[in-house]
Amino acid sequence: MSKKFKNYRCVYCLSYYEKMTSDHVLPKSWYPDDSNFRGEQYQVPACEKCNQKYSKIEGELIRKLGLGLNPEDPNFKKIANNAVKAIDVSCGRNEKDENVRSSIKRNFIKESYDLVSNIDYNEYSTAVVPGFGANGSGVPILLSENSLKQFAKKLVYGLTYVFNQTYIETNNSIEIFLWQKMPEEFYYCLKNQGKQFSLGGNFKAKYIIDPLSRGSFWDINIWDRIKISAIVSCDENE
Repeated sequence: MSKKFKNYRCVYCLSYYEKMTSDHVLPKSWYPDDSNFRGEQYQVPACEKCNQKYSKIEGELIRKLGLGLNPEDPNFKKIANNAVKAIDVSCGRNEKDENVRSSIKRNFIKESYDLVSNIDYNEYSTAVVPGFGANGSGVPILLSENSLKQFAKKLVYGLTYVFNQTYIETNNSIEIFLWQKMPEEFYYCLKNQGKQFSLGGNFKAKYIIDPLSRGSFWDINIWDRIKISAIVSCDENE
């Protein structure tokens, strides 16, 4: 069910619109099979353009991440099978859909081949393999670092609105850390004083608001496999 918002300002682009869509901060398709999804609680006001933009990014990421999940794991069976179907031409609804699936499959195979041939796993932070171990065995899956960071920022924008009913304004900047700790001074502050929330479906978030800088620190855990940290800084001169 879509949530109706009285505020017609988009959480992501901060513009005002006469008509607003409702966006799930945590995509429904990312929730494991056994999760009790409480999507109504985590919807935010978003313009149609931003909603479509992030929906496309989320779709591309979950399709590739799903190929790295074990379909025999009951928690991820649905996600993994949907990822396989996305590149299965026989699942196409019509000729156009078959061509799209075929193109996705070709690109995936090419990216995997190029990654194996030219890039050391240890040097490439956005490569994952089945099981999500950068040094594991199996066919590596190439993820766009830019897409991952856009998705991470989207989570921070949305969760800031959900937890604090506030927007991250244009005088703020967001620094994203993928699969690594943020600087020690911020990390220990978050670890010792941060508020932790379970978002359902093995999604967890911890954050703290810095009363002096009016910024915030975030630690987001997805499936106990994907770790995202973020620092939101406020430029008081603007």
